[in-house]
Amino acid sequence: MRRISDVALIHAYKLAIELDLDRDFIKMLEKEIERRGMNIPTLLKKQEE
Repeated sequence: MRRISDVALIHAYKLAIELDLDRDFIKMLEKEIERRGMNIPTLLKKQEE
């Protein structure tokens, strides 16, 4: 999944949650976010600001 930018990955993750997409898809995105060393709670907090 290295073909998309970090920004695109974060956007896809937030949108997947917002649209309540398939849980397996969201988990796949979470694994990639973590693999890239990003912190999911931090990403979600930034979304609220």
